Amino acid sequence: MAPLRGGLELWRELYAPFGVVPFAGGSTGVQMAGWFNTRLKSRADLQGLKMRIPGLAGEVFDAAGGSAVRIAGGEVYTSMQTGSLMPSSGWDPTTTARLGLMEVGDYYYYPGWHEPGAMLETIVNEEALARCQMIYKP
Repeated sequence: MAPLRGGLELWRELYAPFGVVPFAGGSTGVQMAGWFNTRLKSRADLQGLKMRIPGLAGEVFDAAGGSAVRIAGGEVYTSMQTGSLMPSSGWDPTTTARLGLMEVGDYYYYPGWHEPGAMLETIVNEEALARCQMIYKP
């Protein structure tokens, strides 16, 4: 299968009507699958598992037999502690350490299938970019 090409051109074409030029500005890297209170050995282990996982990923999780729960990030620790929520998806190790999720979850799975990585973008005004020296232009 041939690799897909033309993404940069399409991206810039989509932004052109707004007078801006997008650039890749960094990457978040692959998200963690999350902290779990149970060990996952097969898809069957997802049956009835309540997990904080929003959006399309939550719909996929529901279809796989789990139960997507939509709660605020600040409620995750207490929900996992009381057992009303078993795992929490995503977040990087630094964020989960600040939230203390390692205190309420026994297993930290990687990688997160639901967010293989997010690209951060930098948007520059097209007219301002045209005035820049050549070394700064794409």
